[in-house]
Amino acid sequence: MAKKHSLTKWLIGIIGIVLILIGFYIYKIWQSKPSINKYMFVYVYPSMNIQQLADTLLSKKIIPNKLAFTIIAKEIGIKQLKPGKYRITQKMTLPSIVRLFKQQRDEKVRINIHARIFYYEDLINALDNKLYIQRKDIETALLNHPRIKGKQWMNVLFIKSYEVNWAISANDLLDSIEHYYHKVWNNERLKLLKRTNLNQEEAMILASIVQHESSIYSEQRKIAGVYLNRLKIQMPLQADPTLKYIHHKMDANRVYNQDKLIDSPYNTYKYKGLPPTTLGSVSIQALDAVLNFESHDYLYFCAKPELNGYSNYSKNFQEHLKYARQYQQQLNQLNIK
Repeated sequence: MAKKHSLTKWLIGIIGIVLILIGFYIYKIWQSKPSINKYMFVYVYPSMNIQQLADTLLSKKIIPNKLAFTIIAKEIGIKQLKPGKYRITQKMTLPSIVRLFKQQRDEKVRINIHARIFYYEDLINALDNKLYIQRKDIETALLNHPRIKGKQWMNVLFIKSYEVNWAISANDLLDSIEHYYHKVWNNERLKLLKRTNLNQEEAMILASIVQHESSIYSEQRKIAGVYLNRLKIQMPLQADPTLKYIHHKMDANRVYNQDKLIDSPYNTYKYKGLPPTTLGSVSIQALDAVLNFESHDYLYFCAKPELNGYSNYSKNFQEHLKYARQYQQQLNQLNIK
């Protein structure tokens, strides 16, 4: 009897040790942390399921056990994964990793519509490579959007950073850009627009020219007044930024007479009125300068030889030629080509 009692105690001890080891193993898995440096991004693709996510996490050494991850995911009720970009840090435990996907705390991706977007191709490049959507999807969406199509997108582009879901669709991304355009064009700006005798598209195009003439708001207002005076009397705009745009030399310091000979709808020396699209993305400051243009009688302006962002203004061509010579002489002296 004593022998049987001793065996029972021995078996209970063995079971207890096994249970302790199992508990320790479970605790170790529960408290395990990713074998990564600082952090790693994991991408959840559309239609990805829990098993596929577990395989990805295991292959990246983020979780030590696939089964444990799927059990916890089932227990806390993850029914559907939200596509997106997720940041996993080295301090996260297995439950906190599961909660990250449960709470759908994906990291936003920053898309910059920056001042260096001049052409349609630049816009496509700015939207490409940072998101799940492919270049062909962007091109298709730009061509087939229900309200804005093709190169007309250039006329609604404001300089802005957007924070979006990594898996956002091309159409939804374009909708965000369009929504911001309408947000900027609030009732106050629409009232100011009436004073210019332009429509919204024309104001955007003129603003894109003005912003390449000067970065100083007071000067932009004055330059906008010059161009509006020219439009009023049907005088060619003769805007140098449009020539730079044609030749893909927006950073050029000067233009030459041969630059004015090219036959292009953007050549405002050859054709009256505004070019067909903006000269790239538009700053709100430049748009506000157009809407709040300075009213005056000037028809000409030329950058001052001090090259400080300010211009000399003239009412007649003879006076303008005098200022133009001073400016050109300064450029020659500085060997600016």
